[in-house]
Amino acid sequence: MLFGLVFFTVVAMAALFSRISHRCLPLPNALGCLGLGTGLAVVAGLVGLVVPTVFRFSSEFLDVLNFPHLFLDGMLALLLFAGALHWDVSGWKDTVLPIALLALFPVVISVFITGGGLFYVSQIIGFPIWWSSALLVAAVTAPTDPVVVITLLKTSGLPKRLFDILTGEALFNDGVAVVAMTVLAQVETAGGNHLFLSALVAFCRLSLLGGLYGFVLGYVMALFCVRLSNAWLKVTISLVGVFGGYWLAHVIGVSGPIAMVVAGLVFGARTRSDAGINPALRHVYRFWEVADRWACRILFTILGLEFFRYGILALNELWYVIPLALLCLLSRWVGIGLPLVFLKKYIKPTPNTHMLLTWGGLRGGLPLALAMSLPVAMIGEAAVAAIYGLVLVSVVLQMPILNAKARRSRLPQKA
Repeated sequence: MLFGLVFFTVVAMAALFSRISHRCLPLPNALGCLGLGTGLAVVAGLVGLVVPTVFRFSSEFLDVLNFPHLFLDGMLALLLFAGALHWDVSGWKDTVLPIALLALFPVVISVFITGGGLFYVSQIIGFPIWWSSALLVAAVTAPTDPVVVITLLKTSGLPKRLFDILTGEALFNDGVAVVAMTVLAQVETAGGNHLFLSALVAFCRLSLLGGLYGFVLGYVMALFCVRLSNAWLKVTISLVGVFGGYWLAHVIGVSGPIAMVVAGLVFGARTRSDAGINPALRHVYRFWEVADRWACRILFTILGLEFFRYGILALNELWYVIPLALLCLLSRWVGIGLPLVFLKKYIKPTPNTHMLLTWGGLRGGLPLALAMSLPVAMIGEAAVAAIYGLVLVSVVLQMPILNAKARRSRLPQKA
């Protein structure tokens, strides 16, 4: 009951912030919601210094909201399915290899470059962290934000093949990164007794079986939705399929994020042609488009509100935030550059492609939710605050740069 009241208060905030941003601020809705949410958190913190009741109320409000639970067990499934649903994969044969390599290599390389760099930087500055903890922090920060990336790319006028590759990489990157983080967390919990082979088997089991499960789920959902005539029944089936399927993925031990991306792709591929002539099916697409848009606004509003809890800590941990941000950018640049050497005939890169893919590694709500979901003893409160600072830096600085790079990559010819 209390959670429902808190959540709908956040929804009302997101609606208000979105309106203010649209009417008064020259910013995208996501940035506007983030900025206004941060401003409200700052005001609450300052007033809380004088009126302790306000401080207590704000802390309890965020505790009840429970961002990691809300995001990892609900919003993530919605965002990944909706993002994949609206992606036209008609030319998938030409893009499946680039997407697979670009989703896998940057995550693996990011874990080792960011983790290794963080370990040695911490030794140099006198705040040492364990090697296993550094790798876990690197895995937590590896996922990018597909929602913001896809939204920006839709208006950039990129060639279709390059757009498809960027979209696919952004969607599957999250699933691969979550699997990597899960495996490393299991190894850390077991005290490092797991062999490399065991971790590799767990990684393959979670990701490959998750993809197979998502294919079956998306096919069954599409089968029901194509045959039914009632629009709201179609919407209900898609909702039950997404959230029930995501829950079942955790129960049977496969990757829920990868399953949702594959389910969205299969559902879209099976129903997109019918949606043009079936008004009831168009309602399903419209529903998920609106749900995706509002989930994004709610997410960035919550990220702003979390400044109340982590803002000052992040400022105190600048020694952690700055190296972490630079290492994430470096590892992304290396992780993208190596596969591009072998993918020239698939991507037909422009001189700007490497930098476009590098800056496309925006960090959003997923790294923070993953960090908050881990026991504090695993990575430490300083790491959680640093990851929050990384998310803020990434959204505020990388978003405009990505937008500019995407517009420069427009090509007059067909993809």
